[in-house]
Amino acid sequence: MNTNTNTNIESNSIESNSKDNNYVINEVKKIIDNRDYNPYPQNIALAIAWIIINMKGTDVQIFDMRSISSLADYYVLANAQNPILAESISDEVTYHMKRIGKSIKSLEGHRTSNWTLIDIGDVMAHIFVEASREIYNLEALWPNAPKVKVPESFYLAPTTTPQKTTSRTTTTTTTNASDDGYI
Repeated sequence: MNTNTNTNIESNSIESNSKDNNYVINEVKKIIDNRDYNPYPQNIALAIAWIIINMKGTDVQIFDMRSISSLADYYVLANAQNPILAESISDEVTYHMKRIGKSIKSLEGHRTSNWTLIDIGDVMAHIFVEASREIYNLEALWPNAPKVKVPESFYLAPTTTPQKTTSRTTTTTTTNASDDGYI
């Protein structure tokens, strides 16, 4: 067995994703360092929300649980369209939290469930496959919990350098039924 080949495949995969990964790393760092998103751990909850949105997660909500629960200060809830996307989102959140020095206290339901819980200590992320979120309806457990607004900018695509466009003229032709031989 040639283990060198496996290493080359892995390094090529890492290199091809490094541009995208650097973008995500930089954005997560910006969010964590942004004074508008402080205090800690609110900035961590917002960074998790951004990662989820960047990975095509939907219906992201952040609950401020400091006065309601002793389990965590913030809960982040989100949907994924399918179990594979939910797994990818949880992998990405876990990777970036570890990268910034946060330990993952618990990871539940990751590969075997329609609901993944990532416990990062002060923040818990709940990633649901859409139908499961409706069934469990966690939001109903905390009707009085304050919500942290997820900034609109988190939902916008990254800005790029504008491309030069050329104008094209299109002509539309209308034909009558009798013109094309049909009655």
